[in-house]
Amino acid sequence: MLQRLFRQFSGPEGALGHVAGWLMALGIRRKFPPPASWAVFNGLQLGIAGWTVLALGGLYLAIQNGLLGIPEMQVAGNFSSLFELNWYQDRIGARMPEAWVLSLPLWVYRLLMLVWSLWLAFSLLNWLRWGWSCWNVDGWWRKRVPRKPAVPAAKPE
Repeated sequence: MLQRLFRQFSGPEGALGHVAGWLMALGIRRKFPPPASWAVFNGLQLGIAGWTVLALGGLYLAIQNGLLGIPEMQVAGNFSSLFELNWYQDRIGARMPEAWVLSLPLWVYRLLMLVWSLWLAFSLLNWLRWGWSCWNVDGWWRKRVPRKPAVPAAKPE
């Protein structure tokens, strides 16, 4: 169910946007002073925490689809599919055009995805360490400050 939610909420491009936005939000959180209001501060902290879950879910799906999925090369038209490519030429001139295809085995794609996933895992550890330090600037949660009751002014006698 969670996987379907992430897929509906963001495709591959959306996952990249979530991660980039998450990193920028953490950088802004570190650079600028937090709001004085405890409610706004705690709301921003919860928003960043939720964004973290969304970004990590997008990265998880990107790795899962990259390593376990079959690459779709967006082949369409002329009854072509992922497994069959039908070529056609509308018009030909005096010389017949020659088509060529550069193809690599699927294990090359899988190896590249594995290298990318390992790089991402090691980078993610550094990003999370940096993000935790950004999130903890000036504390990570503020308690509600109770209002002091108004003291009535003493009446002069």
